[in-house]
Amino acid sequence: MMYILLAPIGAMVGCRAGGNQSVSDANDQLRRENLELRQSVATLMGEKQELGLKVQESERVRSEALPAEVLAAIPRCTEIEIGSLTGFDPADPQKPAIGVTAYIKAHDGRGRFVQVVGTLRVVVLVLPASLEIGASETADAAALEKNAVSVTRIEMGPERVREAYREGFLGTAYEVALKFERPLVDRRSKLLVRAEFSDALTGTLHAAQFLR
Repeated sequence: MMYILLAPIGAMVGCRAGGNQSVSDANDQLRRENLELRQSVATLMGEKQELGLKVQESERVRSEALPAEVLAAIPRCTEIEIGSLTGFDPADPQKPAIGVTAYIKAHDGRGRFVQVVGTLRVVVLVLPASLEIGASETADAAALEKNAVSVTRIEMGPERVREAYREGFLGTAYEVALKFERPLVDRRSKLLVRAEFSDALTGTLHAAQFLR
């Protein structure tokens, strides 16, 4: 008789344990969804506020000239640079490279990083390791492309450039990922990266290149 009573009790305990676990999982999912929703709302509110400020800025520029000291204090891109962390992806030299990650930095007149608005074009040339390249030869894009093992290009509009912004302990830059048509096994190859940025605010064209 005793065994008959213990069996249902054990089953009831198991149901409660299983039920509690299911409730816990559901609560965790609800918390994650709530956090994602709050983050989405915060992003939308920030974008709405930013849009309002842009409208105010546009109306003020049309109605009155900005003071000279204000114009002098507005940072503008004066040059771009391809960061030294630019290289094959993945970074592990024992694995075939599936592409290149380029880090583009924009600087103002004081040499400080500045966020930019415009179009960014990046070209990656993978060149034979045996190819000797002089400083003058890097300017001859057509000749280098003829000798290239691989040529990869990307063009990013203002919105994609903004989304490429990265900030961390390694510094601040725009991260641009380019993929090869097929993996590159010989990672001894030379890597030539060219970047060109067309500033939508000033109409200025900035260029830089990186050779490794």
